Amino acid sequence: GAAEGRPGGVALDVGCGWGYVARRMAQTGAFDVTFGLDVDWKSLEIARKQAEDAGVGPEEGLLMLRGDVQELPFQDEVAEFAFWGMGMHTVQDFAEGLREVARALRPGGRLYATTYPGMGRKAEDVA
Repeated sequence: GAAEGRPGGVALDVGCGWGYVARRMAQTGAFDVTFGLDVDWKSLEIARKQAEDAGVGPEEGLLMLRGDVQELPFQDEVAEFAFWGMGMHTVQDFAEGLREVARALRPGGRLYATTYPGMGRKAEDVA
């Protein structure tokens, strides 16, 4: 369960790559479950190995899965928090990715996203 005074619930690391942020979120105990999601099998294999080496896995609330931010494999309003680090520039339709993340977040849920400047549009223009 969540640590005392923490939000609990579900966290998403969208485009998790090697899973560093997902692993750290699971280690904090702030969420009941953290999903690390990426489209790249090789990155997920590395993420799983590094999580195993760090002693973090399903028992600690860390689950890794293959998926695309443009079609998230989650029901509506399931997550309290989503992290999308340095990933918007890597998808075909980042606006659709933002819509999908917003769909997966509960009302009041938070998204923390980073990307490279100069993508041509501001996130505020597509949200």
